[in-house]
Amino acid sequence: MMRQFSDIDEVAVIPVKNRVRGEEVKALITLRPGRDATAFDYARLHAHCAEHVASFKIPRYIEIVTAFDHTPSEKIKKNELVAGNWDYTIPGTVETGNDKQT
Repeated sequence: MMRQFSDIDEVAVIPVKNRVRGEEVKALITLRPGRDATAFDYARLHAHCAEHVASFKIPRYIEIVTAFDHTPSEKIKKNELVAGNWDYTIPGTVETGNDKQT
């Protein structure tokens, strides 16, 4: 569903640890060629997601990455992405949706 968004090329959705909720949803995205990461419209992406999925399925965290590693069959190597031990309840985290941005 997120790949239907005009600026997004590839998407990997992964769980991330959260002290309050246990786990949250994070989307890692690459942009289509010619798109500028500094001008990316997160609010428009959130609205796009809200039109297509239930609110609890909308990624709380979105990170733009330059590229993904792929398997020989051209699938994104999600196991490498999930291996990080992230905790997004720390100050300075930007959350999408109805959450505060710090």
